Amino acid sequence: MKAKRAIWGIGAAAVVLMGAAAACAAFLRPMEQAVVKQLASSIVYANEQIIFQIPAGLENPKELNLHAAGRAEYEDGFSASLHFLEEENGNWQPGQVYSIPYDPAYTELTLDIGYAGQKETIDLLDYVK
Repeated sequence: MKAKRAIWGIGAAAVVLMGAAAACAAFLRPMEQAVVKQLASSIVYANEQIIFQIPAGLENPKELNLHAAGRAEYEDGFSASLHFLEEENGNWQPGQVYSIPYDPAYTELTLDIGYAGQKETIDLLDYVK
């Protein structure tokens, strides 16, 4: 009988701990979303550059994954696949401003933002128009 009570007690404790872990994850998710949204809202176009800032309060910059890529089609018929800031990925500096040069030949240019399970893709050409 005592063994059954102990098992029920352990089971109840496990349920409580699982609930607490889920509550913590739900609490953290808005903070993670805020990082993604703050970075996305920092994007501007100026002086033929697309500029954005890594949030100054970013606690785990190594978890931030940014992928800036696109395509350019030139008047001579050639096209190119574009990739920017690859060497910075994993080494982002909170508060630092980064830029991507703009060329009118770009037909596609996106920024994929990933942070702690939160993801968003932004069409950077929308900022140029």
